[in-house]
Amino acid sequence: MTRRSSFQGHINVLVFNRHRVLIGMFKSLNSASQSMSIPAQSISLCCLGQHISCFGYYFRHYEYTQVEITPHEDFGSLRIEEYDKMCNLVRRYHDSRELTRRRVSAEKRRNNNNTIRDEQD
Repeated sequence: MTRRSSFQGHINVLVFNRHRVLIGMFKSLNSASQSMSIPAQSISLCCLGQHISCFGYYFRHYEYTQVEITPHEDFGSLRIEEYDKMCNLVRRYHDSRELTRRRVSAEKRRNNNNTIRDEQD
């Protein structure tokens, strides 16, 4: 008797900056979370379209069946609007200033939480 696992294989994650340009690709959600110090759940919600952005970045699952990304050609030039259009996604985007404001706010919250933890230790 075999049991089906509820866990899927890794799904590549694309990262776009506040200017909506591709800046990175990670092999999995967890590797993106660890290297960017952003909670995996926040990244996942962005990839699924439930959140527009998190910590000043846009995240998307890499749909390799619909779009082919060549790192040396597409990094720094592929825009999120183009990617969403190729994947037939309809998403909203923040204004660049709004995204910067959200990033600064998230960093302040993160720093405040770290300060509180340090005081408790």
